[in-house]
Amino acid sequence: MGCPERLLEVDRVLIRHGSLRKLCRRKAKSFYFFLFTDLLIYGTELGVGRIKHNRTIELKDTRVDAVAAGVVEK
Repeated sequence: MGCPERLLEVDRVLIRHGSLRKLCRRKAKSFYFFLFTDLLIYGTELGVGRIKHNRTIELKDTRVDAVAAGVVEK
């Protein structure tokens, strides 16, 4: 995957992974996400089993806001 983060940590657990669509500037794009207990990592799928790392987000630096279904803010 080419991820700069060290993925093997004692307290880190993979919670879920899979394809999602992320709303970008002009349109929604497909990315592959990995949700860990402390990180969210996503990348671009290059083919079967190959993913190009795009970004790593530390969850300690984030917050979750409630959004009504179907509402998209710009």
